[in-house]
Amino acid sequence: GNSYFKKNRYEDAIRMYEKALTFPYSYPFIHYNLGATYEKIGLIDKAIEEYKASITSHNDNTLAFTNLGVLYDKQGLYDRAIEAYQQALANNPYFPLAHNNLGNTYERRGNSEKALTEYKEALKTDKNYADAHNNLGAVYLKNGILDNAIDELQKASKLKPDHVDAHYNLGIAYAAKGLYQEAIDELHLAIRYKANDYAAYR
Repeated sequence: GNSYFKKNRYEDAIRMYEKALTFPYSYPFIHYNLGATYEKIGLIDKAIEEYKASITSHNDNTLAFTNLGVLYDKQGLYDRAIEAYQQALANNPYFPLAHNNLGNTYERRGNSEKALTEYKEALKTDKNYADAHNNLGAVYLKNGILDNAIDELQKASKLKPDHVDAHYNLGIAYAAKGLYQEAIDELHLAIRYKANDYAAYR
């Protein structure tokens, strides 16, 4: 199943994982891998079912809960997403992806204060996490805290030079500060790295 998954042969991977689950001694990670495969082909409800089946009392469930959070968030089920991320962090309080994703969900719920807290927690564990710097900067930008926004967005763009959102957000922050040439330069970089990102043309 894993070999097929790596080759993007997802239907074959599903067939092999399902076969493995018929054996007398199957393992939780098979359910997890099956869930990841269903997620790849867009079968979200089946993916959720398999991620849940992979969770056991004697297993590290951090990734399973984190992936559940991602899927619930995509469905707009923000309370369930928050709960899943919190369960992931109960398993591993130092998992930056779960902190970052939890921050994203809080921000979608309109709770910038909690979002800021989670992005900062992600960066305590991994100071080179470009997405967390970008997300933190974006919240600062939205709330008019421009110097902090620019600082975080500069860090994101340096850590990941092709980070389209970081360049776009930095361009907006520079424009808000009246630094128009810098803003133009950043928006050009956003266009360069993702030519079909029409937001950069606004």
